[in-house]
Amino acid sequence: MIDREKEKHSGGNVLKPKTNDILLGAKADIADYVDLNLAVVRYEVANEAGAETPYTFYYNFAVEASTDIVPGLDLNGVYARYGQDEDWLYEVTAKYEAIPEALWLRAGHRNSEFKDGVNKVSVRGVSTDDKIAYVGDKKPLEKIYNRDSSINVGATYKFSYDVLNATLTADYDTTNPDVRGDLDDQIAISLNANALEFELYQKLSVLVPDEETVNDKRVIDDNTAMRLDYELDFRTPQYTLPVEFADVFAQARVNFDWDQNYIADNRYQTIASVHLGATADVWRLEGLHVGAIFAYDMPSDKDIIADPFKFALLGSYDAPNGIKFRVEYQNSEDYKDETKFVHQKPLNDRYDEIRHYNDSKFHGVRVTVGFPL
Repeated sequence: MIDREKEKHSGGNVLKPKTNDILLGAKADIADYVDLNLAVVRYEVANEAGAETPYTFYYNFAVEASTDIVPGLDLNGVYARYGQDEDWLYEVTAKYEAIPEALWLRAGHRNSEFKDGVNKVSVRGVSTDDKIAYVGDKKPLEKIYNRDSSINVGATYKFSYDVLNATLTADYDTTNPDVRGDLDDQIAISLNANALEFELYQKLSVLVPDEETVNDKRVIDDNTAMRLDYELDFRTPQYTLPVEFADVFAQARVNFDWDQNYIADNRYQTIASVHLGATADVWRLEGLHVGAIFAYDMPSDKDIIADPFKFALLGSYDAPNGIKFRVEYQNSEDYKDETKFVHQKPLNDRYDEIRHYNDSKFHGVRVTVGFPL
């Protein structure tokens, strides 16, 4: 890309310094076995007055490769280097289908070194607009950076017996995948079972403290003991109710969460709920929907919530011209309460299952009108 002002003042010599003058992307296949993606950026930084040259050029590049040369084995690798601060990262992952449609094994390793993190001009480019920044989506960068130098291994096993279908997953990671500097080992085992449309999900997570952890955001009471998290989610099928003038369904759910060693005492929270919904043509409003969620909240610390009985009501209508109308009512201040409780998560995050939309973190009435673009 050429800076036209500099081109004009340099007599049209486009070989003189220009702003961000190279941006190259390329893809290639090698013998139908390896897929390559390459990106290169060259940009300039103005030098201080009196320097031998007015500008210094820096290069950033990234290469990604993937292959399935061995049947059932998927290998992926990425390497990137950012010249100005000599930052770099790499990640290698593998997934192997050991038993077709039944057992998958996975492993990965990554490492990175960035001066003052990844959110800086020398990594993303001078633009702060994600739509035109060289690195518009910074989440993949942050995901590798947060995990520091780490190794992960895991397996997924799917099995069936009579009416039961289940998926068992086990994972081990040498760091916290969400926070750099947290070197505690992470172990997680989950079981997702389905029988006759009844669903039961369970997960046990174990944190093994590491004395070299430097991240001060970690919450743990006893650094010499493991920290435990358990969660359970049970739901019934959606039952159709015999109502002639509307399509009506009902479903029951139970959520249970428990933790140990975040604080001195164990914490738990049980939420039992019933979900009702009805859709009907009312007068000129075709497809009018009303919904209600009634829940009973039972935390170990009863003083942490304002209302054990909670309900969320919804009325929604999509007009033929594309305009969408939503009216919501939620009866409790707990829906907007950000007090951290089980798993050290805000209370209002725990209520995702008992509200109609994930962003409905409010108390009272909300009216929303959406217009088509």
